[in-house]
Amino acid sequence: MGRRAFFNCTLLENINVPRSLVSIEDGAFYNCRSLKEMIIPDTLRRLGSRAFSGCIGMEKLSISRRTKLGEHPFMGISGTITFRD
Repeated sequence: MGRRAFFNCTLLENINVPRSLVSIEDGAFYNCRSLKEMIIPDTLRRLGSRAFSGCIGMEKLSISRRTKLGEHPFMGISGTITFRD
Protein backbone atom coordinates (compact mmCIF):
# COMPACT_ATOMS: atom_id res chain seq x y z
CA MET A 1 0.00 0.00 0.00
CA GLY A 2 1.57 3.23 -1.13
CA ARG A 3 3.00 6.07 0.89
CA ARG A 4 0.21 8.28 2.26
CA ALA A 5 -2.40 6.20 0.39
CA PHE A 6 -5.20 7.21 2.78
CA PHE A 7 -3.44 10.19 4.39
CA ASN A 8 -5.91 12.37 6.30
CA CYS A 9 -9.01 10.40 5.19
CA THR A 10 -10.83 11.35 8.36
CA LEU A 11 -14.08 9.61 7.34
CA LEU A 12 -12.49 6.20 6.60
CA GLU A 13 -14.04 3.77 9.10
CA ASN A 14 -12.90 0.36 7.89
CA ILE A 15 -10.83 -1.31 5.22
CA ASN A 16 -10.30 -4.93 4.20
CA VAL A 17 -6.60 -5.68 3.94
CA PRO A 18 -5.90 -8.41 1.36
CA ARG A 19 -3.59 -11.30 2.24
CA SER A 20 -1.51 -10.41 -0.80
CA LEU A 21 -0.37 -7.16 0.84
CA VAL A 22 3.32 -7.29 1.84
CA SER A 23 3.99 -3.65 2.75
CA ILE A 24 2.17 -0.64 4.17
CA GLU A 25 4.31 2.38 3.43
CA ASP A 26 5.03 5.51 5.50
CA GLY A 27 1.98 7.46 6.60
CA ALA A 28 -0.44 5.24 4.67
CA PHE A 29 -3.25 5.74 7.21
CA TYR A 30 -1.91 8.85 8.92
CA ASN A 31 -4.67 10.81 10.68
CA CYS A 32 -7.50 8.44 9.70
CA ARG A 33 -9.35 9.43 12.85
CA SER A 34 -12.46 7.33 12.21
CA LEU A 35 -10.64 4.05 11.53
CA LYS A 36 -11.74 1.71 14.34
CA GLU A 37 -10.18 -1.70 13.80
CA MET A 38 -7.46 -3.26 11.67
CA ILE A 39 -6.38 -6.87 11.43
CA ILE A 40 -3.21 -6.96 9.40
CA PRO A 41 -2.49 -10.31 7.70
CA ASP A 42 0.60 -12.35 8.56
CA THR A 43 1.83 -11.83 4.99
CA LEU A 44 2.72 -8.19 5.76
CA ARG A 45 6.51 -7.88 5.95
CA ARG A 46 6.90 -4.14 6.55
CA LEU A 47 4.90 -1.42 8.28
CA GLY A 48 6.24 2.02 7.48
CA SER A 49 6.96 4.95 9.75
CA ARG A 50 3.89 6.66 11.18
CA ALA A 51 1.65 4.32 9.15
CA PHE A 52 -1.20 4.62 11.68
CA SER A 53 -0.12 7.73 13.58
CA GLY A 54 -2.98 10.03 14.44
CA CYS A 55 -5.59 7.26 14.20
CA ILE A 56 -7.14 8.36 17.48
CA GLY A 57 -10.35 6.35 16.95
CA MET A 58 -8.46 3.05 16.60
CA GLU A 59 -9.81 0.65 19.19
CA LYS A 60 -8.10 -2.56 18.10
CA LEU A 61 -5.12 -3.36 15.88
CA SER A 62 -3.60 -6.80 15.37
CA ILE A 63 -0.28 -7.47 13.64
CA SER A 64 2.32 -10.25 13.37
CA ARG A 65 5.46 -10.02 15.53
CA ARG A 66 7.45 -10.83 12.38
CA THR A 67 6.45 -7.59 10.65
CA LYS A 68 9.31 -5.07 10.52
CA LEU A 69 8.20 -1.74 11.96
CA GLY A 70 9.28 1.74 10.92
CA GLU A 71 9.50 4.63 13.38
CA HIS A 72 6.44 5.35 15.52
CA PRO A 73 3.92 3.45 13.41
CA PHE A 74 1.22 3.60 16.12
CA MET A 75 1.76 7.08 17.62
CA GLY A 76 -1.45 8.45 19.09
CA ILE A 77 -3.37 5.16 19.22
CA SER A 78 -4.83 4.58 22.67
CA GLY A 79 -6.65 1.35 21.77
CA THR A 80 -5.34 -2.20 22.05
CA ILE A 81 -2.44 -3.27 19.83
CA THR A 82 -1.90 -7.04 19.69
CA PHE A 83 1.28 -8.64 18.38
CA ARG A 84 0.54 -12.18 17.17
CA ASP A 85 3.07 -15.05 17.00
